[in-house]
Amino acid sequence: MQLSEIKWCNGQAECAGILGIDVKLIQVAKRHPAFQSCFRTNGRCSPTLIQPLLEQYKDELENAPTTDDTHYWKGIKTKYDALISQITFEELEKKYLKKDEVLAFLKQIGLAQKAMLKSKLTQELPSKLLGLSVTDTAVEMEKALQEICEVFNKGLEQWNQ
Repeated sequence: MQLSEIKWCNGQAECAGILGIDVKLIQVAKRHPAFQSCFRTNGRCSPTLIQPLLEQYKDELENAPTTDDTHYWKGIKTKYDALISQITFEELEKKYLKKDEVLAFLKQIGLAQKAMLKSKLTQELPSKLLGLSVTDTAVEMEKALQEICEVFNKGLEQWNQ
């Protein structure tokens, strides 16, 4: 809705007349959190903005206390704030990982690396390194290190899918 399309009345009685409703319903609506943008501090109100909200909140407004019961409206506002907070929390929760799942996964990768490291150091490398020069030994050790690091990287890629 464009700003130029919004009509403003000089008072609640005028607004109620345009909408064809009782002025008490306008007074109750003024205290409802959803209607805050429909009323100005100078006493003006907008039937253009009030009409769609009246249809949505009509039952709630008709069952609301007619006196200025701020506790009632604070309760309504608290209810809506809680719903918004819950939705926000659920959205944020989707962006984070559970600590126990991460820990279990890292333990799984660690066990795979430990098994490979033990196999390389106790079974494969001693026979390969026997009689090699320092340079050749360093090359073989680098190959073993790359294979061990691959286990970690493959685990992370699998987990990231």
